[in-house]
Amino acid sequence: MTEEKFAYAVTSVRIKESTLLGTDFLEQLLATRRYDDVRRQLAEHGWLSPASEDDDAQLQKLLVDSRELIDEVSPEPGLLDALILKNDYHNLKAALKCSFTGVSPEKYFIKPCLYDTDGLSSAVSDRRYEDLPEHMREAAGKAHEVYTRTQDGQYADLIIDAAALAATRDAGILSDSPVIRFACELLCAAADVKTAIRAIRTKKDAHFLDTALCECATLDKSELKAASLNGEEALISYLSQTPYGGAAQTLKENGNNSLSALEKWFDDYLIGQIQYVKSTFFGPDPLAAFYLAREIELRNIRILLSGKRHGVDDTVIRERMRRLYV
Repeated sequence: MTEEKFAYAVTSVRIKESTLLGTDFLEQLLATRRYDDVRRQLAEHGWLSPASEDDDAQLQKLLVDSRELIDEVSPEPGLLDALILKNDYHNLKAALKCSFTGVSPEKYFIKPCLYDTDGLSSAVSDRRYEDLPEHMREAAGKAHEVYTRTQDGQYADLIIDAAALAATRDAGILSDSPVIRFACELLCAAADVKTAIRAIRTKKDAHFLDTALCECATLDKSELKAASLNGEEALISYLSQTPYGGAAQTLKENGNNSLSALEKWFDDYLIGQIQYVKSTFFGPDPLAAFYLAREIELRNIRILLSGKRHGVDDTVIRERMRRLYV
């Protein structure tokens, strides 16, 4: 398929890019003191519903709408699947946990997702793991067995999270979009780095790291594991030799706040690395970049709303805000 076949799709997405959160409006929102006034402005500009009591559902709908737009205009079916897989694994965790407690998982599901949540919930509650997508079956069965035997929900989650990373990595490798390949690799690397730092701080052992860390192209799993077992300084030293030297510096500079700062660094790194796509007019990359920009935009709005609701100082809110694509 030639890149020119994406011309109509790219034009459609370029029009929608004008609706993304811009710097001027973000500054206006940050300068607004009262939470109710911030929310009202967001509603007036279409991010929230004036009547809705569930802002998170409304923000989730914006992402679903963005995915549906891209699915509609893209000449490549399932273009965004690799970026969405993580949501299906989240839904698998929710369905599995709720199947043990008898609680409906519906309110814990997130969208967009690739697989029907009713079907996923039914398969999990009836233990028909063979009805799940092939790449989910083994993880679902193992997580179920671990939880049944040990009641260790954290370890069951770990099994599913590791499978989610592997599935995302594999789907990204197969994508025709360099942006999607990069984003999937970065997702796995970011998860590995966060897992490593948490493992150090909670004194996890080699078995934990073997289970939780995902093989990826930009980090050597065995070296990352060895560094983690030797402490934070060793981890920072290893990361400084990888493409994630900025993450190493962030860990060094932010002390106890380093995990939230690390998450921001990876989001900003992603947006920084895909800026070039704004001057790309053919191919799948502008579609993928728009979707990723929308994801991070909505993360910014959640940070802003939470900060304003709880009276967090504007300086702190600003420090937590992610880099904008537009």
